[in-house]
Amino acid sequence: LGCATCRRRGSSGPGPAALAAGACVGVLAARGSQRAGKKKSAVAAVKQRERAPAFEAPLEEGEHAKKSSEVLLQLAKGNNAFCEQLRTTGTYKAGTQVDKFVESFLKPPPKAIVLSCSKFDAPLDALFGAQPGELCSVRVLGNTCGRADGIVGSIEYELSSDQPPVLLVLGNSRNTAVKAAVREAMRGAGRDIDVPPSKLLLEGAKEKDLALVQKLLPAARDALRSMPGAPFDKVCDAAGKLNVWSTVESLFQSPKIFDDVASGRLTVHGAYCDVKTGKVQFLGQHPAEQSLLEKGPPLDVVRIASDAPIPPLEALCSLAVGNRRYIKGAGEGQGQNYVLKALAGGGQLPAAIVLGCADSRAPVEIYFDMQPGDLFVLRTAGNTIEGGFGGLLGSAEYAIAVLKTKLIVVTGHTLCGAVTAAVKSVLSNEAMPTENLGVVVDNIRTAAEMAVKTMPEAPLEQQVKMATKLNVFEAMQKMLRNSKIIQAGIANEELMLVGAVYNIEEGSLEWVGPHPSQESIVGSTLHVHRWREAPYVRKAMSPSSPDARAIIDRLQKGNTRFVEKDEMHGVHENPSIIHDVEPDTILVGSSNLRISYDDVFDSKPGEMLVQRSVGNIAGHAGGAMFASLEFAVARFLPKVLVVVGHTGDEVVNAALQQVLGAKLPSKSMRHVLDQVVPSCLKAVSDVSKDSSTGETTAGRQLRVEQTAIELNALYTIKQLLIHSPIIRAAAKSGSLELHAAILDSSTGKVDFVGQHPLVAELLARD
Repeated sequence: LGCATCRRRGSSGPGPAALAAGACVGVLAARGSQRAGKKKSAVAAVKQRERAPAFEAPLEEGEHAKKSSEVLLQLAKGNNAFCEQLRTTGTYKAGTQVDKFVESFLKPPPKAIVLSCSKFDAPLDALFGAQPGELCSVRVLGNTCGRADGIVGSIEYELSSDQPPVLLVLGNSRNTAVKAAVREAMRGAGRDIDVPPSKLLLEGAKEKDLALVQKLLPAARDALRSMPGAPFDKVCDAAGKLNVWSTVESLFQSPKIFDDVASGRLTVHGAYCDVKTGKVQFLGQHPAEQSLLEKGPPLDVVRIASDAPIPPLEALCSLAVGNRRYIKGAGEGQGQNYVLKALAGGGQLPAAIVLGCADSRAPVEIYFDMQPGDLFVLRTAGNTIEGGFGGLLGSAEYAIAVLKTKLIVVTGHTLCGAVTAAVKSVLSNEAMPTENLGVVVDNIRTAAEMAVKTMPEAPLEQQVKMATKLNVFEAMQKMLRNSKIIQAGIANEELMLVGAVYNIEEGSLEWVGPHPSQESIVGSTLHVHRWREAPYVRKAMSPSSPDARAIIDRLQKGNTRFVEKDEMHGVHENPSIIHDVEPDTILVGSSNLRISYDDVFDSKPGEMLVQRSVGNIAGHAGGAMFASLEFAVARFLPKVLVVVGHTGDEVVNAALQQVLGAKLPSKSMRHVLDQVVPSCLKAVSDVSKDSSTGETTAGRQLRVEQTAIELNALYTIKQLLIHSPIIRAAAKSGSLELHAAILDSSTGKVDFVGQHPLVAELLARD
């Protein structure tokens, strides 16, 4: 008798050593079921936090463990069949016809989430013998993730919406990113002679400086320590497996994932695929999972000084939707002890500088629904800057120069006592009772005089209302004229300065925008600002280079074959599932679209490198997704990078709900939604101003969604061109073009939008 799952001889399956190596998925699954009874302390800790999970699964704990075991067994058996087909025929069947693709709200939930490498060419459905839609694919080079980044947010989103019972972190042999990290580790250990040469193709790029290599380096060093004399390929395999566990450890820093594992709703397994044979080695749960759980649930991630700066538009939109939560009573409330401790130890990274009034009825952090560490607040009576110089302006410059803050908001408020005093002083020509109070009023006098002059016969209330808004612009003008660092930031469009008026009776904000003369003050044409303020109209930006035109043409023809059910490539004849073909295309797509993009474009294996996360976002500079794309551009020198949005995108709809004031999700999901909300806010604004957009509510909503999806793809491109020196250099040299495309989820047809309308202006910036 032998094990029915792995067919190994023996009376009771493999021993502990083989089990640790992932020899038998049947025993591993059984071990997972047994572990469910050992998680009581972690479950209790979760309950003590008094934070309900986003999704309450109907299954009991034992049923969850059983379901996880069944899914793992199905994946293992499917992989056995895949390997047998590969061994006997030298081919494998891949390719899903469009009939099986069409998205539907009736689609079944996925059985598992698989986090794998972008350069892993085998379709996961084929690799595991799964039916279309049964697996949710999240992909990034090096199958890694960061601290509460878009990869973690993508997984949290799927767990919150569908609650699949299994999360599989899949590493693979011959991993390009892991090889790069091992090369650096061996060089650092003095083994240069054993290191094969690197293949970086982008001029000026150095492998050791790439963020992705630095992220994978700890696993590479640990692998080298465990086998100091081993050859390069052996060290790479060991590093690849250690990297799987490193990723699992990062995932456990997510409160959502931790809660689901601790309560038995989710099983997290590691796996490693031999790309030559297609065999997947199931590694089981993290070797130290029990000790990870016993440490107690992690705290929500707090943004600290070491994180990447928040782009100004995302910061502005975060404040706008925060105020809408506050109005609807869906705010988070003020920070907890763990937030204060994290900020004390890690330093601050405020999203915005806010110059507000000292009036006690206008509490800035509260009406923006922000936590400690989110805002750098400056407050004076009448939100004024005395003479345009001094401590307040210096404080703002400190936040910009040292704390990396990219947004300044000047906020006035209705029924302001200081503004009212200034208007009354202008009307009566009476002096203030004290000298210092006179200084405050004098700083508002210009705005008050203009309001009285503009509407001399109006009631005092109306004059004060106008003076309040004019006073906001006056403070903004002083900042622009008297701070070189603010002038430079605005001129470079790296900084935003906007005004708002808070209604103390309603709790709402009236956004008045930037100063109307800011371009003349800073002496620069602000192309991005102009484009953002104008109604969005698609501007056809066709491929510029012959290489890009040929690739886009190939993708369009492949998509036509997919939609029209013509003969597709289907059978892949190379017995290896990682191909030596250098990809000429990078595709940034969505993880909640359950089909292979290779199928959608009928691409040959290796032609495209596909990165997948919810919302087809690219993350922020320094994050795993950003680092993945930079490594891919430097290593493969692709000709085209395509960001593909899709109709019916659930994440865009979730961001639209944020615009309406919905309760804020987890910090990791907030990392995702903060990058999608800017496009949604603009879409809502544009459609609300266009009287020709739809006569029905459904028609207008459809237009909002369509516009938001298209703008979101363009926003991802803009962020890459502005914030990635590597991608920017490749695009500036003409060797890389970035294009947007929209996939119609009801037909499978892809509509190519083209390059960003401001590509020339973005690349011309310093």
